[in-house]
Amino acid sequence: MNSLELDYKRIDELKLTLNDNHYVEYIWHRFFDPDDPTRFDECVPNTPIWQYPEDWLSRYHLYYDQFGYLLKDAEILDIGANFNFYNTWAMLAGAKSVEYLEPNTRAFELGKEYLSIRNTNNVHGDCVDIDTWMARPEHKTYDVVFLLDMLYYTTNHLEIFKFLKNTIKPTTIFFETSTMPDDDAHPNGQVELWYPKGLMKFENEELNVDNSVAHNPSRKFLFNIIAEAGFTIEAMYDYKNYKGNGESRPRMDGEKVFMILK
Repeated sequence: MNSLELDYKRIDELKLTLNDNHYVEYIWHRFFDPDDPTRFDECVPNTPIWQYPEDWLSRYHLYYDQFGYLLKDAEILDIGANFNFYNTWAMLAGAKSVEYLEPNTRAFELGKEYLSIRNTNNVHGDCVDIDTWMARPEHKTYDVVFLLDMLYYTTNHLEIFKFLKNTIKPTTIFFETSTMPDDDAHPNGQVELWYPKGLMKFENEELNVDNSVAHNPSRKFLFNIIAEAGFTIEAMYDYKNYKGNGESRPRMDGEKVFMILK
């Protein structure tokens, strides 16, 4: 397994060169203030107030600077796409197409709007949760799967990885998740219960499925289920080494990992 490092000089360059933050700012504004009638073509696009936090730029640097070559001409499945920010960047990196799942109805609609204002083609989605989707009788295969910041909303981690391995058969998985600390009392790892609906109020009425209890995994737990499902960890960045700034509490606390799985 290759242990990844961040190039903070490159991240500083992205602060000046990744200049599409006005699109992202607009979608966040629509999310938090849905009653505002202002639409994107009525905004002044090149004078954004919001700037990308450094931890966002770190994610961009890991995904597209370090591994963008894996997306060239790829057919991608994104499980838990949220607003399609990362799918748009994937298409700009040369992906052939993206199909995505997003169970939150409001996020799904705003994600479609984001694709529209970015003029992003060949990206198509389905407002469905992963369990309902896996239960469908037919599935196609994909070159790449994005499994980014969604696994800790579920309780059936191993089932998901085995389904991807045996049915979707990707060459590569871009995998990122929050984690909990390991301890000596649980040598095979552990999970902790948490309650997404209680902590993420914007999902209270929007989620299509009852996701009131979820499992946040430890690193050892992840290593074991990834191996049991038949994947290998080709490269990994552990946010316990993160020295930047940002808004994501798990990243700032060092309780995130990013992996390239094969």
